[in-house]
Amino acid sequence: MNPFTINPLAALIAAALIAATGFGAGWQTNGWRLNGQIAEAKAATAEDARQRAETAATDMAVAAKKVNDAAGGARADVARVLEKLSAIDRRYKDAKPTPLPPDCAPDAVRVRYLTEAAAAANDAIAGSEPGR
Repeated sequence: MNPFTINPLAALIAAALIAATGFGAGWQTNGWRLNGQIAEAKAATAEDARQRAETAATDMAVAAKKVNDAAGGARADVARVLEKLSAIDRRYKDAKPTPLPPDCAPDAVRVRYLTEAAAAANDAIAGSEPGR
């Protein structure tokens, strides 16, 4: 018996072990590659979501400023209308009662006050400053 002869069964087992080890190494390497691709895709998705959230937050801040500015303008308009109506109310209260003429028509001052009051009320309803 030659000491350098290889048992065919041992050679087959060795070849099978080498093939299995190669297959396992390839499988593991492919898994690492795929895990890297998945991690990159998740990072890209997270970055995209972060950018969209940042853009939405900026848009909301701009919209909130516009709403706040509009509300400030509306408050100023309401204050002007209330001021005009208050002045008209004071004039009514300060007016000396005079009897209506016999033909029951209001005098020129009363007509002017009524006209101003109606104009202020119409402006308030329309949402604009009186006298614009």
